[in-house]
Amino acid sequence: MRSGVLIHAVPETSDPIEYLCTDGFKGDRKWSWSKLRFIDTRPLADTLLNDLLAIFERDSEVEILGVLDDVPY
Repeated sequence: MRSGVLIHAVPETSDPIEYLCTDGFKGDRKWSWSKLRFIDTRPLADTLLNDLLAIFERDSEVEILGVLDDVPY
């Protein structure tokens, strides 16, 4: 199973441009053909979110404005 980090520039912002960072998961479950069953992806998405937050919190040039449960994109 593959996923990744998606980074969107928020259209209504400029100087500085705000960015929205999301994981690439489309829901809490994904069909696995190799296992012939659905896989619960929520634990993977939660781990990715926690890792991204830790990376951004360590970077003094990044300001975290908030964490959303639902992404508008």
